[in-house]
Amino acid sequence: MPINYRPSNLDEPIQLSQIPTRFTYANSDQPFKTHLHYHLQFEFLYLLNGHLTLTTEYGGQQLLAQQMVIIPPYLEHNLKKIAFGDCEYLSIEIQNYPLRFPNDKLLNGTTFFYDQQGLLLATIRQVITELKHSHVNKDLILQSFVNVLTWHLASLSKSVELTKVESLQPAIQLCKNYIDHYFPDDIPLFLLSEKSQLSSYYLSRRFKQQIGLTPTQYLTQVRVKHAKQLLKHSRISIQQISEECGFKNAAYFSQVFKIATGLTPSQYRQSIAKHTNGAQ
Repeated sequence: MPINYRPSNLDEPIQLSQIPTRFTYANSDQPFKTHLHYHLQFEFLYLLNGHLTLTTEYGGQQLLAQQMVIIPPYLEHNLKKIAFGDCEYLSIEIQNYPLRFPNDKLLNGTTFFYDQQGLLLATIRQVITELKHSHVNKDLILQSFVNVLTWHLASLSKSVELTKVESLQPAIQLCKNYIDHYFPDDIPLFLLSEKSQLSSYYLSRRFKQQIGLTPTQYLTQVRVKHAKQLLKHSRISIQQISEECGFKNAAYFSQVFKIATGLTPSQYRQSIAKHTNGAQ
């Protein structure tokens, strides 16, 4: 039976560097597929038995038994089990997860750990057992297990296998994913700075080094890309498109769009229509 548990706020006078905000335990012998989603915190997903496929915008990755994957905030992903047979996994969402392990080894993007010696498995089993019971100290005990897990992960860091996002720092990946999801909103640099816990200057410099654009330039690129799709596949007005893509007004949208594409939004829409009609 699936278990979905959110710890209550801890009132103990202690300083916690990483706080578990949700535990999800599932054990199924049926094929399934989760919807595309993302989390606001880091997700630690450990597969105890069976096989799963994790798919993100960067491609698919098969998860094997005794393997843990760390998924950064705002990265859209889903899980799929295509065959019958036992499949058991535990997911822990962790708030305030440090960008570096205790041994200062940086984890870049989505990271896979192979728990060949079962170092993590024993603690994972203890967490699952604790989730099945209710008592007054449950949250504190779960917190202690999370602390043990993160320290065990540090000792496994030499066996890290990085995915295609390995070139991105987690802070930069977080900002990129945030822009990808919330581009219609106002996203000032100081907001990204707060979320990444980096200074605005350092964030801009590192973002450009790794993405090739400043955060502001990347935001504009995402908005223009989305606007192109709306111009191509919808009949809504230029004003509506400017609003849906996060531009201040239609005039500013037209100005930015022309700089990026060489055409105004109206001209771009007309060119798409001519091309489509000519192909018919």
